Amino acid sequence: TLADNEGSISFENADYRYVGTTYIFVPSEASTIAVDVSLYAGGKPLKEQSNLEISIDPNKRTNLIFKDIAPKWDNTLADKKDDVPTTETGGWIHISKPEELAALLIYGGAEGKKYHICGNLDMSGMPEDIAATIGYPEGGFKNITIDAGIYDDNKVTGKPVGGSYMLKNINNLKAFFGTASNITVQNIILDKVIVSGNTHVGVLVNTLSGENTFKNVTIQNSSATTTKGAAGGMVGYIVRAKENERAENLSVTIDSCKVNNTSASGTLAEGKFVGLLSGYDNGEQLVFTSCTTENASVTDWTSPYIEGNEGAWLASNDYSSYD
Repeated sequence: TLADNEGSISFENADYRYVGTTYIFVPSEASTIAVDVSLYAGGKPLKEQSNLEISIDPNKRTNLIFKDIAPKWDNTLADKKDDVPTTETGGWIHISKPEELAALLIYGGAEGKKYHICGNLDMSGMPEDIAATIGYPEGGFKNITIDAGIYDDNKVTGKPVGGSYMLKNINNLKAFFGTASNITVQNIILDKVIVSGNTHVGVLVNTLSGENTFKNVTIQNSSATTTKGAAGGMVGYIVRAKENERAENLSVTIDSCKVNNTSASGTLAEGKFVGLLSGYDNGEQLVFTSCTTENASVTDWTSPYIEGNEGAWLASNDYSSYD
């Protein structure tokens, strides 16, 4: 039985989540013991190992480091709509397998629902034909929340203990969230996510509309490339769902987010966070708070959509909020 502890431990230039401590009575001299280890996320086994031999010394702490504990894609399983979990616990639906995440991205989440990714997920091994269908559910993603934060009981209703779970090795994508509106994404790390296509593309969202919040999201070691459209390290294109509907509210808040070692390459516009924002009357809001980039790059900053190209009736607008 492990006691919950906060913090992390460093080993070989990498940081690991410190899970807990247990005390064992051992002989006075150094010895080797065999233990069984089980780690659970959302009530489901994340890592299990039996008869693990450990060399221990009396009155000293021995640290067990588990690498690559993220479940990997199981090619014996065919993703299907039934793979999208629907059972709620504390108001949240839990995602703990790569196949469940893929099904969610392919078929979309139910409107108004909140999804908690309750563990690191390694998507390597996903067939290319499945990857090509990700991010394009009918009607797009609407009114959903995605959270991959680490909580003390593996449920979002528990006490947050810091950190985020990682989704990694997602290649050959046309989209992660293809088209989305009124979504909240928080406490998530996307690592080695490669998105490419012939429309607006972003590592996290291709085209975004409505009122949206991204908080504590890290994009790293990734890229978004398009042959026809805008490209962004996080979001490709922000626009109203009905492009000429002035009454529709369009606001995006990007709070405490990072884009690191990531590139964006497009033909219309490019940005480390957002490729292109389509606005009309200065009623749109794009707000950045405490965001940073490191080794993020765009192929060409030049865009045909810049201040000075608008019609005379827009020339007096204040564009400083989009700098």
